[in-house]
Amino acid sequence: MVAKGFLEEKTECDKIYYELTGWFGRLENAYKSGDITEDEGRKLAEISRVIMSHITRKLRREIAERMVNTMGGRVLELQEDRWLAEGRAKGRAEGRAEDIEIFITEKRDDKVSDEVIKTKLVKYYKLTEEEAEGYLARDLHS
Repeated sequence: MVAKGFLEEKTECDKIYYELTGWFGRLENAYKSGDITEDEGRKLAEISRVIMSHITRKLRREIAERMVNTMGGRVLELQEDRWLAEGRAKGRAEGRAEDIEIFITEKRDDKVSDEVIKTKLVKYYKLTEEEAEGYLARDLHS
């Protein structure tokens, strides 16, 4: 009897799980095809997670987590996510440029020639000669 109940629970859980993955797949396709906006997709995914949390509250913990994670484990890359990624990339690029400018300023303060600085920029910062010359041409004291 215990084994039968367990199998019935597992079968029902699998059925719910596959319905959920199907629903999420349709949601993802609707987003990718432009049928729903990014904001609508995010809201629907979050509502679905809340609903699944309530549905699975009484199921065994690992089965409940498996179902709820279906919604959270697959990520729709939404506009806010892209903005964050672009912001991080821009911040890294700005930080690198600032580091290069500090390097140039320090070398010039030490009376190192621009030709030697350019060689070091190419070697250590993996710049092309043109990129290094561009940095050297900037007025770094303004």
